[in-house]
Amino acid sequence: MTDEPKQIQLVDTWCNRTYLMTTCHHACASHFQRRNYGFGIIAIALSTVVGTAVFASLEDHPHLIVQVAVGMLSILAAVFSILQTFLNYSERADKHRVACVEYGILMRELEQTSAFFRGGDAELEQYLGELRARWDELTKSSPVIPQGIWDSNRNV
Repeated sequence: MTDEPKQIQLVDTWCNRTYLMTTCHHACASHFQRRNYGFGIIAIALSTVVGTAVFASLEDHPHLIVQVAVGMLSILAAVFSILQTFLNYSERADKHRVACVEYGILMRELEQTSAFFRGGDAELEQYLGELRARWDELTKSSPVIPQGIWDSNRNV
């Protein structure tokens, strides 16, 4: 065991935990933003193909296979648009981005405390209690990190 006071060891432990939470929420924000773009691009591409096919079919009498394919693409475009709206990846990405920033603020505050705190034990204990209360509130208001993202970042 080191000669560091237990409170400073706790601060260092909390620094590591807030770093993990910052990393995980950043990964979540990126993940959900990519999903949002993916669904949006697919929906736009399918809608464009359907629109073009419909205009092309107005001049000709297309085969039944073409009509069915255009109908299926139209349904698929609608499904991707609905999923993009229903799954709300854009809002989820924003919530994780906000949580990432908030955990980053806590992390930097803890790092500063670890490096420069020179007060007494009672003062540090009071500060850590207040900080823990802020951290608890942040945890309550933060979106859940998907298990796969948590597992892939836990050992960072």
